Amino acid sequence: MKSYNLIYFPEISSTNDHALKNINDFSDRDILMAEIQTAGKGQFDRKWISDKPDNIYISIVLKPEIKKENMTLLQDFSLYLAVKTCKTLEKYITSPAIKPPNDILINGKKIAGILAQCSTRGDKLNGLILGLGVNLNLEKSDLKKIDQPATALNIETNSIIQRDIFLENLLTSFFSDYDEFITQGFMLVEKEYNKRKTPR
Repeated sequence: MKSYNLIYFPEISSTNDHALKNINDFSDRDILMAEIQTAGKGQFDRKWISDKPDNIYISIVLKPEIKKENMTLLQDFSLYLAVKTCKTLEKYITSPAIKPPNDILINGKKIAGILAQCSTRGDKLNGLILGLGVNLNLEKSDLKKIDQPATALNIETNSIIQRDIFLENLLTSFFSDYDEFITQGFMLVEKEYNKRKTPR
């Protein structure tokens, strides 16, 4: 039995924006997944090219029971997701690297990015949203539209990537240690994170 609920959108402006604006309509472990985003974004409102199908454009909605004194744990969720994304990529290719705080690179080229956003009301956490984009299947011409060196998994492996299999592996891995992460925090993945981290 899956430990998450997948909600599919053929097209949406941004899964993160939609989740943030409608956070009370979603439950813990809901996954918003888009075939195409028309206004995907990363850190600092940088545009994320997300108009090609068969790639990963998701937002993970989390509503953990976290006490106020443990709210610093929230900033570690993106690091946890970065490790889990790297481990999923490693099923296909060696040596993905994490460029702090939230980019994942292969051979110095960006293949994935994470955008963590939080909804609060006073001291109460309404929800945490982890946005993730992973370039699984792109043409080389698509990469030229990106404003930094970028790559896609199909280009690195010379084979088409089955998006749904990649996503299931990623989410299964993410939630397999999720409860333990809530208890232990970054310490749970610190070693795995540091061995993949690049210099800033």
